[in-house]
This record gives sequence, structure tokens and C-alpha cells, in this order.
Amino acid sequence: MARRRLGNVALAIAAMSASAVFAQSAAPVGPVETAVTLESGDVIRGVIKKSEKDAVILTHPVLGELRLLRAKITQASPELPPPPPPPPPSVEVNAVDHLKALQAAEAAKIAAAAPKPVPPAPVTPEKLSLWAGLTRDDEKSFWIGWQRSAEFGMNTSSGNSDNFSTRAVVNLRRATKKMATSVDGSYNYARNNVGEVRNRGEVRVRNDFNMSETNWQFWGAGGLEVDKKTPWEARISLSTGPAYTFIKDPKTTLVGRIGVGGYRDIDGGNNDIVANGVAALDLFHKLSERASFYANAEVYPDMADMEHGRSVSRAGLTYLLDPESKTTLKVGAEHRFTTDSGPRDASDLDMFVTLGFSF
Repeated sequence: MARRRLGNVALAIAAMSASAVFAQSAAPVGPVETAVTLESGDVIRGVIKKSEKDAVILTHPVLGELRLLRAKITQASPELPPPPPPPPPSVEVNAVDHLKALQAAEAAKIAAAAPKPVPPAPVTPEKLSLWAGLTRDDEKSFWIGWQRSAEFGMNTSSGNSDNFSTRAVVNLRRATKKMATSVDGSYNYARNNVGEVRNRGEVRVRNDFNMSETNWQFWGAGGLEVDKKTPWEARISLSTGPAYTFIKDPKTTLVGRIGVGGYRDIDGGNNDIVANGVAALDLFHKLSERASFYANAEVYPDMADMEHGRSVSRAGLTYLLDPESKTTLKVGAEHRFTTDSGPRDASDLDMFVTLGFSF
């Protein structure tokens, strides 16, 4: 019986101890005091009531609630609570905006499902026929748009051998959609110890119709030659025919010409009009921004006797010395051949160096 009473007493003591421990653990924990040190060195002790982005709210037992800027706090024990996270951005969407967004999304789906448009092929300018090119209106008056240039070269020596030679050239150029016109005048004079060996002048005019929008052209040319070293005093020539442009790009132009014509000698052994054919090839190639090369060959066979005739070949290099003044240096050669030379040689070759100016 006594043992039973002792057991009940022990159980009661254990229950009281457990109740005390439970009551102690369930008791609320008091607020934690924080020591805050400011930039000025002052230390403020209190309880952190609220944490803000740039400050904390501290409750002081005497001063009450204080708002302390985080930028002014140098130390805190324990550490200050972190700033609260920024609130999520609020987006106000009304019914109209929502409907527009739905319509835009639906339109995007339709556009994505629609077949992609095929870009149109580049339009190539239509090549005109020869007749269409000849009969269309030109873009400006014949007297407007001329480009002019002149060349001059001279060579002289004296002593045991006296030599003097000079070459002068004047060029006129004009180009429009309908035609390209060129006028070239040249004069060559040379003498040595024996006397005058060359005294020759020439004027050549040529008009090429429709040089831009078709590969075919129609050309007409005329010339006047005066040569003191030939059986005739002067020669007048005319010729015409079709031409075809084989190459035409920013660097190279190659044109072939064929046709018929005739010439007449003045104060010569035969003053009749002589019919001749024409076959020519004109080449121009731009070597660089300043340098270019040109060459052309013209053959004039006699229509009555194909074994007789004449030819002229020219070639040279042109270099632009000064783009501002358009000063050029030209080195070239010109060869002439004729079966009707009389006592003279059938071939004449002129090699020259000239200085040119545009004006």
C-alpha cells in the first residue's frame, strides 16, 4: 500500500515538472533589442518595428518611433532585416485593350499561315528595235551637252640632224539617249634636214544612233583629209551602215561596224567617186580610275577591185594626270595603209606623246 502511494506521488511530481516545462516553452519570446550605430557615432537602442526599402522604423523606449535611413547606418547588432522585395508591377488592362490584343494575336496567326509574297523580278529595260531607236525623240537639243578636249605634242632636235615634228588634236563629244556624236580634228607636221616630210590634216565626223537601250546602232560618218605628200590635194569620204555592241559595261565597250561608202579625190589623178565597203572594230577599256586603253581598226576595200583599198588603225593609252583640271597624257600610234600611194610608201606610221586638256 505504501509503495502504491509513493508511485502516485512520483507520477504527480513528474506531471507537475512536465507542465512547468511546457508552460515555459509556450511562453512568448520578447522583442529583440537592436543597437544601431549612426554615421555621427551615436548609438540608438530599440526594437525594429518595420523594415522599408531605404529605412527602418525603430521603437525607442524614450523617443518613441524613429525612422532611420539605411544610408546613415554604419553598424547594427544584430543585423538589420533586409529591405522588403519590390511589389510586382501592376498592369491595368481594360476591355478595349484586351480585345485589341486578341485581334492582334489572331491577325498574327493568319499572317504566319498565309503564303509569303514572291518579290517581283527586276525589270530589265526593253531593247528597242533599230527603227524605234532612230525615230524616237531625243532628250535635249543638238547644241547642248558637248564635251571638248585638245591635245598637243611636239618634238625637236638640232645639230648634225635637224628634226621638228608637231601634233595637234581637237575632239568634240556629245551623247544622249538617241545618239552619240564625235568630231575629231588633227594636224601633223614634220620636217628634217632634207625638208618637209609631213604636212597632213584631217577632220572626221561620226554619228551613232541609239547607243543606250539597244545593242544595234545605225551610224553615219564623213571625213576630209588634206595631205601635201599624196598625189591628191584633198579627199572627201562618206560612209554609213549598221553597228552592233558586243560588250558594254562600266569598264569595257566593244562595237563592230559594217557599211558602204565612197570617196572622191580633189586635184588628183582620178577625180571620180570611188565606192568602197567599210568594216571597223572599236574597243575602249578602263584600266583603272585614271588609266584607259583604246584601239580601233577601219578597213575600206574598193568595191570595184577588192585588191585595192585602204585601212587606218589607231591605239593608245590615256592617263589622267590631274582630275581637277582634267589634264591627260596620251601615248599612242596611228597606222595608215593605202594601195593608191603613187611613188610614196604604202604605209605611214605615226607614234606620238601628247598632253591633253578638257575645256
